[in-house]
Amino acid sequence: RLCYKGSILSQSLIDSINDEKDLSIFFNKIIPHICKIMCLDYGNYFFQKLIRKLNIQQKLNIYQIIEPEFLAIATNKCGTHSIQSLIDVIQSQNELLALNKLITQNMLLLFTDDNAYHIMMKIILDFPEEKRNILNLYLVMNVEKIIINVNGAFCINKFIINNKNLKLRKILVDNLQNNIKKIVFNKFSCINLLLILQTFGVLWGNFIIKI
Repeated sequence: RLCYKGSILSQSLIDSINDEKDLSIFFNKIIPHICKIMCLDYGNYFFQKLIRKLNIQQKLNIYQIIEPEFLAIATNKCGTHSIQSLIDVIQSQNELLALNKLITQNMLLLFTDDNAYHIMMKIILDFPEEKRNILNLYLVMNVEKIIINVNGAFCINKFIINNKNLKLRKILVDNLQNNIKKIVFNKFSCINLLLILQTFGVLWGNFIIKI
């Protein structure tokens, strides 16, 4: 188990490695244990420092290794921070594709889980709307399931504030309108209905006024 002192020592070791060959040797030694490291109280701090020194191919290797365990990592209180830090260092289209592959495993869980929703929130906040198409489409097509959950409602909130694509907006509003009787009395979704009126205007939110 990677304890506090062990984590500090390991982070210092990472800082001292400047040769790509040495880093590759070190990386190959720890990669079989990367899933466990990402979910440890102090291991996730070590992971956050490690990935900032890795090249694109090494990061793609991490995506491949963690794929079978992704949901367990994402819903872990430490693992979610590790995934978020992996998102921070995305440098290529291939990394973005790898991330999209992971989040499609169970998007409703990722939107609503107490730990995993931070990952979805980060994608919404950090990526331009046109670079998160898979997340966008799932969100607007399933908004009635997401918005009634406290964590999901936070994600919907940030989506509404950052929304510019009118096609996505129409799908979102149509699905909310079709489910208005279900969501208007929910304490989480009701806040976002008010936000739609404030952000999109009366023309988009007229169905809310009618109900």
